[in-house]
Amino acid sequence: MRKGEQMRKKRKVLLVEDDYSVQRMMKEMLEVLGCDVTIATLGEQAVQIARKDSFDYYLVDILMPDIDGLEAVEKMLISGVSQKVVVTSADLSPENLEKARILGIQKFLSKPIQMYDLERLFKELEQERDIDS
Repeated sequence: MRKGEQMRKKRKVLLVEDDYSVQRMMKEMLEVLGCDVTIATLGEQAVQIARKDSFDYYLVDILMPDIDGLEAVEKMLISGVSQKVVVTSADLSPENLEKARILGIQKFLSKPIQMYDLERLFKELEQERDIDS
């Protein structure tokens, strides 16, 4: 695949978010940025989806009604999901940041998330991917 073709490919994103209004807003912004978005409203649902399909990026809220987002990420990692996980939360406490880092997560977005936050995030992630390639 040529570099130009790679850049035109839609990013596949699994958005793990239980709040419907946040889901709608995030999905709209992600689609504007050229993403194909799948939504999981529960942590266990995210784990099941991640086991069946692969994604370029996983945007995961910490506070979920069933299992918390970090527990869902841990289960996804055990299932073989690569570490392209970004934590999205209004609760980026030192404790949650430390738990996320232990899981290998290095990217965090604090809610409320704006379009420029996502633009910056994808630019950083894709630069890192290019360096790793």
